[in-house]
Amino acid sequence: MFLFFSGVGYHLILSKDSNSDPNQIFQLVQKHVEQAKIESAISAECKILLPHGSSTKFPALFEDIERNKDVLHIFSIGLSETSIEEVFMKMYKNNWIFISIYQFLFLI
Repeated sequence: MFLFFSGVGYHLILSKDSNSDPNQIFQLVQKHVEQAKIESAISAECKILLPHGSSTKFPALFEDIERNKDVLHIFSIGLSETSIEEVFMKMYKNNWIFISIYQFLFLI
């Protein structure tokens, strides 16, 4: 249950050419999954985080991407689930922030 609240989900990875506009891609994704977040957008790839609860919207999202991939200059579409390592790193990072605030407020 905690994992769902820690911001983990699916990574949508889109391979694209340099003429592609990441903002257009992101707008299309957000049309289907409003809670989507851009993780990175480099010249050859756009990586977007999709929350776990959004999986029911994937069929329509992927159909829309497929239908518009020539216009968006997308070559391939990939999807992966957040790894357990990423979950623990996020938990560690969040815990570290909590410990730092606690030390600042109560130990100093």
